[in-house]
Amino acid sequence: MKQGLFIDRGPFETRVALIERERVAEIHVELADEARVAGAVWRGRVTDLMPELQAAAVDLGQGVTGFLRAADARVLDGSATDKRVPLKKLLRRGQMVLVQAVRGAADGKQVRLSADIALHGRYVSLYPVRQGTEVPKRIGDPDQRESLLDMFTALDPGVRLVARPAAARVDPDLVRADATRLMAEWDEISGLDGAVPARLRDAPDLLHRALTELAPPAPETIAVSDRGLSADLRPLANRIAPDLVERVSLAPPGQGLELDQVLDEALAREVGLPGGGRIVIEATTALTAIDVDSGGARGTPVDHNMRAIPEIAHQIRLRRIGGPVVIDFISMRAGNERKRVEAALRRAFERDPVMVDIGQVDRFSLATLVRGRGEAGLARQLLRQTSEQPRMREAVAAARVLRQAAAELAGVGLLPVTLSLSLELQPVMDADAVARASAFLARPVSFVFEARDIDSFAIGRRR
Repeated sequence: MKQGLFIDRGPFETRVALIERERVAEIHVELADEARVAGAVWRGRVTDLMPELQAAAVDLGQGVTGFLRAADARVLDGSATDKRVPLKKLLRRGQMVLVQAVRGAADGKQVRLSADIALHGRYVSLYPVRQGTEVPKRIGDPDQRESLLDMFTALDPGVRLVARPAAARVDPDLVRADATRLMAEWDEISGLDGAVPARLRDAPDLLHRALTELAPPAPETIAVSDRGLSADLRPLANRIAPDLVERVSLAPPGQGLELDQVLDEALAREVGLPGGGRIVIEATTALTAIDVDSGGARGTPVDHNMRAIPEIAHQIRLRRIGGPVVIDFISMRAGNERKRVEAALRRAFERDPVMVDIGQVDRFSLATLVRGRGEAGLARQLLRQTSEQPRMREAVAAARVLRQAAAELAGVGLLPVTLSLSLELQPVMDADAVARASAFLARPVSFVFEARDIDSFAIGRRR
């Protein structure tokens, strides 16, 4: 597959891999026991103003508190969002505000909120508290852009509608229907009256995001792991992304296991480079450090650095690394060499959908960049930090074991089996999980737990 999505679903997780240029560019994972936050909309109450931080604490109800920066609340002023407005002119204690989660709580931080609410469809994004319409220049030809602008203005000039890349490739009626659906959803949210904090809209699940936000404008295919997932995905696509219905197809057997291998590489500390050498990626509390190492391979420092840059950009996006990143390139003495490496670094991030601010390569051959924070990084989501070394989360390990067991049992028939798992997995294998696992393996299964590695298992015939 040159470009498209691979989606698989099991008893413990749903995974979506975005494939670009025949390589996995992004992996998104939704664990069954993990609360979805990003994209949810709340009616919240401002409980505290922090002028020194230009931010406010917002009570979201049920013991959840969010963090709203002045920069993310400027739309409440009714003026341009790039205008600096002091916090005290935007918010007051006790004020009720509609806010959306930009990022879930992590690292002991509160839920990151924004008053600039966004509802994303396949063809349109709706910003209901802003005004104006937008069709980016990269979408369609001038006549098509003009037609879309006229459509958006006629629909509702009181909100902001922004065309998404897929809008240029479908019938205008599908674009209009997508915009109408989003506006109806907003009418329902904004019409929910109340005087107490409450969640007004759940965060979209990963299957919904796959079809609206993650799928490229013209995917070759939306490959899914099994017929049950296909049966669930097609009606959803018909409702929110009709152009993708016929793209849904069954993936070749074993693609889920291949994605496990990609994940292993994305969680590894070291990544080998074509032609020799490696990069070493280490996360600290403050930043992510990346070291370029020639590994004794032949070539000049600038050649090694240039060869490392595409892999650095790929790994940062794949691992969902956000915040400051410091790259320690192999030392270069000449200023023109550093400029060449810097230019290549900027080009490498042009396809990254997240904003990346890249600094200069200094005289020490260090480069600093800052990548926007979105979802939690893969390592933080899938691994549990321990005093010794990171370990795979129990639900992630259970999902992997079941995929491997399913592959071994393929073609064996429906014989009942006993599956021996690690004692570490026993806490996540409650009665409901056992039922889901048996359904996933398509046979009666009994589970026993014994001392073994967390990601190992044994299959025995049940008597």
